[in-house]
Amino acid sequence: MRQMLGFMLQALVDAEATAAIGAAPHERTEDRVAHRNGTRSETVSTTAGDLSVRIPKLRTGSFFPTLLEPRRRVDVALRPGGLAISVVGPPDPAFAAQLGKPLLRPVMALMSRGVRRRAAKLGVRYSFLFMRASGEQLATLAALYDDGTLRPVLDRTFDFDDTLEAVAHVEQGRARGKVVITQ
Repeated sequence: MRQMLGFMLQALVDAEATAAIGAAPHERTEDRVAHRNGTRSETVSTTAGDLSVRIPKLRTGSFFPTLLEPRRRVDVALRPGGLAISVVGPPDPAFAAQLGKPLLRPVMALMSRGVRRRAAKLGVRYSFLFMRASGEQLATLAALYDDGTLRPVLDRTFDFDDTLEAVAHVEQGRARGKVVITQ
């Protein structure tokens, strides 16, 4: 499964590069706008594990696949020494301790191995935050926001009358942060 996913991801990157360049490798066309100049490796963390993808380098200009662009934005947003907190990602070993189930620690370590490895490469720590209806947690988040530790990324604000447009914006994958609807 992992090999098949890696093969498909590489094929998508290669197809996008061919479209951007205007020619396949070693192909001569009038539409060509650049030439390949080797590749660089990029590690992509997936639920199937870490995959290595070869991204073509160009002699002039640059190329980065749009498929990997959301991950690139996250890499830029995180600063070395920072903390990446996820409410949807895999639980980390510390979460087993929070649950009072130390026997789950190795399982959660395995589940979050890829994302923790990627965070370490970026020089940040990864932590899973289990959300539950809790005034105490909301107060903690509010304090982090107030002192500037937690900075949400806002994409766009819509008026309440434009709610359908806001939903379409999110569904089309164009949102690059939180979408806010106001009255």
